[in-house]
Amino acid sequence: MITARVGITALGLFLIAVPLSYAQEKMRTLEHGMYRQYDLNTEPIAIVTRELGDTPFMDERRVVGSSDWLQHITLGVKNISKKTIEDFEINLIIPKQRNMPFDHVMIVKFPVTHQAVLDDNGMPNGKYKVIRALKPGETVKLKIDENQLRILDKIKSYGLHDVEQISLSFRQVTFDDGIRWSQGLEMKEDPDQPGRWLPILNEKLRSGLNDPFRIIYFH
Repeated sequence: MITARVGITALGLFLIAVPLSYAQEKMRTLEHGMYRQYDLNTEPIAIVTRELGDTPFMDERRVVGSSDWLQHITLGVKNISKKTIEDFEINLIIPKQRNMPFDHVMIVKFPVTHQAVLDDNGMPNGKYKVIRALKPGETVKLKIDENQLRILDKIKSYGLHDVEQISLSFRQVTFDDGIRWSQGLEMKEDPDQPGRWLPILNEKLRSGLNDPFRIIYFH
């Protein structure tokens, strides 16, 4: 009789635990449109696969997952340009909600690592070179870095314990010819002030400006 009671109790706990585990599973959304306010034909990269663990997304936006879903997302990013890409950054934006004072952003970067450039004396000169470039047509799979995932701990202090939706935005892409794409614009680094990027304007745009053009600097 004692054995039977233990068995029934264990079965009861199991039946309770199963609904609780499934209760955490809900529809999650990764949207990619809110911040694409430019000519989409200029985009040099594309998200070609979206996976949660080993499970592909239901479509380009939705997947069913638990509250830790962002820790298990993998994005397949393809170089759809005609140039070799040295690096790029993708923003994953958690919109302001609950007591959050503003949007919070996690950044997915390529390449994951860089190598220090040495001078003639074998000492680091402060510059870095990429370990791997992304050639036209190639695809790389990336996850959110652990350091970036710490943002999830931060937003818990604002009362947000379960992120259901995030927005994806291509922040910038740098090519091996020194040109950088950013939000639909081509940029070139200022030779007089390294680290500052200036927009490259075509003649049609220049001729259409009525007022003196105020250069926007990107750092």
